[in-house]
Amino acid sequence: MFVTHAGACDGRVPSCSQCLHTGRSCGGYQYDLIFVGSNVPIKPKSSRRSPRNSSKPPDAPTTATATLAPGIPQQVNDVLSLVARSFIPAWPTTEESPARLRSSSRICGAWIEKVPELGTTGYHGKALQDSIKAFGSAIVSQGALGAASTADALDAHGVALSSIRCALRRRQTTGPNELSAAIMFLFLTEILLPQASSSRFHAAGLSQLMRAQGPSFYVSGISHDLFVGFRPSITVWSISARKSLFLGSHEWSTIPFQETPPDPLQSLMTIGTCISSELENIDDICENFEPSRAFDCIDFLKDIVMQLDNWKNSHIKNALPQESSHSDGKSLSTHDILYHDVTEANVLTHYWAFSIICAVQARSLHQYVADLRPLPLELEIPEVTLKSNATFIMQSVEYLARQEMKLYGAISLTLPLKVSHEYLERHGGPAEVALCRRVMENIDLKGHYYLRNFVSSDHKLLWPLRNAK
Repeated sequence: MFVTHAGACDGRVPSCSQCLHTGRSCGGYQYDLIFVGSNVPIKPKSSRRSPRNSSKPPDAPTTATATLAPGIPQQVNDVLSLVARSFIPAWPTTEESPARLRSSSRICGAWIEKVPELGTTGYHGKALQDSIKAFGSAIVSQGALGAASTADALDAHGVALSSIRCALRRRQTTGPNELSAAIMFLFLTEILLPQASSSRFHAAGLSQLMRAQGPSFYVSGISHDLFVGFRPSITVWSISARKSLFLGSHEWSTIPFQETPPDPLQSLMTIGTCISSELENIDDICENFEPSRAFDCIDFLKDIVMQLDNWKNSHIKNALPQESSHSDGKSLSTHDILYHDVTEANVLTHYWAFSIICAVQARSLHQYVADLRPLPLELEIPEVTLKSNATFIMQSVEYLARQEMKLYGAISLTLPLKVSHEYLERHGGPAEVALCRRVMENIDLKGHYYLRNFVSSDHKLLWPLRNAK
């Protein structure tokens, strides 16, 4: 899952800020070059070539190659193996998990297993290789005894950025899967490296790349495998950034699943794309307030909550933990929740997070029109239910952050943990506050500092609303 950090890369030229901070020089990401209209000619650069280079293929990449720090495998296949071992959970889905929850598509995880099938030649292939190396460097730079320094990881990240920029400028029609995977690896890299944050630009680039292919491109084969791996990540990022997402359209929610029906996780993410669009609408309403638009938005949130209820009844009704029947806070359990597998944990934590987001946003918006119309009954979710959902998320952190879940488990916590922490920070009692403190301390002890940075950032997801104008 992908998040935005406070000090986002600004794409400055002749060198982006992160390169300036590390003494390097580059051409910036230059996002305006990602997709130029086909009717705009590109003038080739004049260059002098020696006879030795005259036979070089015209599409052979000439950008710099990442030099990896000692202790990191130098061959890309070895780096990819390191990435898979470090990132993908060791525990497969078990037969004990609810049948309806069993899934082969894990948030940002299973698609990495398909990368060896992608091409590694040309500009797109080089961008993919450099992005794999960047993520591998970021992984081994974690912790006090990391095999690489943060500077090493940033250097590899800078090379990958340059390779992707070069590939985008070539406007090749082949290799969209390779380029998409390269951008996704940079997403993951920047979660681990707060100093290198270009998430919003990567999201825009990846979205444009996917839209250029069209939904039919992702119906089958490796394109579909990558799509179902990327889709949850982009959806979670769009919710965190409160930005609408093209994946919420009917064609993008149905056509890619014509041959392989969506599993519970993908169905939940379809609802998530609706949430991201509505969050952007809410922000716009508060800038240009009109009661009629506020009513429309509240009604839409009501529809989303009803979709979440239908999804719950279809997929997870018998998998939900029991809510506490006490309201004094003293009886709330601080015991961690143990799940059958990682899919069950991911599905439930994101379901709870989505429910909290919708309820809180509806209440926050309704305060401006409370005199005109009551809040719909579907959005009158009891406080004890919201508090229980937030507590369940906190009690799920230990399971997803354990060693067997590798980096994937902890990274998949970003959105649910952010939502839970914000809610309990405002509405939790002494028991919930103590639980939050224990969970965050354990996160620090495990070395997941990127989670701490995201949760503690000034960026607020639940209560960013300003006074309506």
